[in-house]
Amino acid sequence: MLVVQSLSREQIAEIYDEHMVQDFPDNELKPLWAVEGLCERGLYHAYGLFDDDRLRGYALFSTAGRNRKHQNSLLLDYFAVIAGGRSRGYGSKFLKLLRPRLIEDFPNCQGMIAEVESVRAAVDPDEKHIRERRIAFYRRNGFRRTRIRSNLFGVAFTIMFQPFGQETAVQTDDAFVLTEMEKIYAAMLPAQVVSQQVKLWLKPAI
Repeated sequence: MLVVQSLSREQIAEIYDEHMVQDFPDNELKPLWAVEGLCERGLYHAYGLFDDDRLRGYALFSTAGRNRKHQNSLLLDYFAVIAGGRSRGYGSKFLKLLRPRLIEDFPNCQGMIAEVESVRAAVDPDEKHIRERRIAFYRRNGFRRTRIRSNLFGVAFTIMFQPFGQETAVQTDDAFVLTEMEKIYAAMLPAQVVSQQVKLWLKPAI
């Protein structure tokens, strides 16, 4: 039976050492001490997908503050199905089970933000295909592509958003998502780092 469970700091450290260092490139992976620091400050929230107590996937979220009732959005910082369980539908099942759990844990949250490596920044056709598949995966699972672009520590991303309720233009338009990302990064990182390494902008509508 598939279930979503909150992860302890000990579980996060274990998953980091056993899986995250394999699942994400060095330029996208925070050091463990930074992840632990965000957990200590109450800005990081981790969940695991378990199949009969066996870990199948993990999701780590960033927020703009400690109080869960006051969070308007969640930034999906890391999301992966672990090796051995991929291409078996666990990713979609995980997102489906995550949504009601997040709505319960963050009652005023409007939705989930996901950062996907930019297709245009791919260095070769194979990498471009992988990134296109990731965007398609999120679209199949209720995310929409926004006009927001970002460059984080030298890595270009496309921003996607999954609303938790009935989406309205006022509640969760792209300007709202951009503001939420700015708040989350301002909470996560020192102001000097944000000014130098975090670039967020809204692409003009055609």
